[in-house]
Amino acid sequence: MTTPIVKKPPRYDPVAYIREALSPIAKQLAQDVDDLVWVYIEAISTDPQVHFQPLAVAAAKAELHKEFSLTVVPGVLSLRIAVDIDTGANWKASLTVTPTVFGFGLTPSSISLSSEQKEITIHPSIAVAGVDLTLGLYGSNLCFGVSGRAWYWAFGKHYKSFDAKDLFCIL
Repeated sequence: MTTPIVKKPPRYDPVAYIREALSPIAKQLAQDVDDLVWVYIEAISTDPQVHFQPLAVAAAKAELHKEFSLTVVPGVLSLRIAVDIDTGANWKASLTVTPTVFGFGLTPSSISLSSEQKEITIHPSIAVAGVDLTLGLYGSNLCFGVSGRAWYWAFGKHYKSFDAKDLFCIL
């Protein structure tokens, strides 16, 4: 009787997975993919936490102007969020979200909020990290806040929830 030949599944190589996932980003940023792989591995090795902080601003573009930084994975993915609000009975808010990937600023996205649409959820991401981000003005005092769930890949997706409400109010 002969012993059947059992095929072993291909060996899983997480670095090869990360390299493949980051290859298009490296090409777009004109960077060496292996450099990005090691920046990423170093960043996730410490179980990165989501950081949200206000930024100092020099000049106002509207009646009320604030800026914030949201770090999803340090050195890999962060967002700069600029908020411009014209107050009054027919208030409106203009939000600009600018992603930074491996230190390179990408094209910003503009979002408008008003009394008819007080919040919006966006999903900025790259192949190995991202965030489901809700931005809005809440309550009777119209307080600006952000909440959501960030994720990064390390042998599967790891999620970190965050909630930063009442960052400032317009009423």
